[in-house]
Amino acid sequence: MAISVFTFIAAIGAIFTKTIAKRVLERIGFRRLLTWNAFIGGAFLAANGFFEPSTPHWLIMLVLFVGGCFRSMQFTSLNAITYADVTNRDMSYATSLSSVSQPPRGKSRLGISTIESIAKR
Repeated sequence: MAISVFTFIAAIGAIFTKTIAKRVLERIGFRRLLTWNAFIGGAFLAANGFFEPSTPHWLIMLVLFVGGCFRSMQFTSLNAITYADVTNRDMSYATSLSSVSQPPRGKSRLGISTIESIAKR
């Protein structure tokens, strides 16, 4: 099976989560959701390390889909909480703060790739 199918499955999970994020946040609340979701999302990320060539493709796709859901919920919640108590007048300040507080994605990918290449040696 092509690797793009696996990537696509995680993206579908992320898109699906965007449709239910508001309702989940209203029901559970930011604090509880962010706390539990961090652990659950981390567990699904760790599960990727246990895949082997013999792992059934349906199981890999299920883990990637559900993991994509939890990662998307975490990022959506973190981005939403930035604006939770901001008035319309102060929205531009919150936008600036949000862009500064976002992790530098390119640098973190480079760091992860570097650690991974060192670990393989």
